[in-house]
Amino acid sequence: MSYALNQMKKETKRFFKLFDTLPSTDYLRARSALENLGACFSQANFANEVEREEGLALLFKAKNKVIAHIQLSSSTCDESRFYQ
Repeated sequence: MSYALNQMKKETKRFFKLFDTLPSTDYLRARSALENLGACFSQANFANEVEREEGLALLFKAKNKVIAHIQLSSSTCDESRFYQ
């Protein structure tokens, strides 16, 4: 495993640790953390195409987590307005 893929895995772990501590409405920090992970991916010099695909899969996993988080929190906001 190359240094680049190891770094990508470390950054992904850091992302999920940070993300799990964010309040549900903190979109800016969630987006910033995802952008940092994307920058790590774009600057990585993967050893081969397989490692690049693994890094991309990690990035998409993080992106999907952010999207689900935003959808969940926005649906919760909509429901709370409905019950007021």
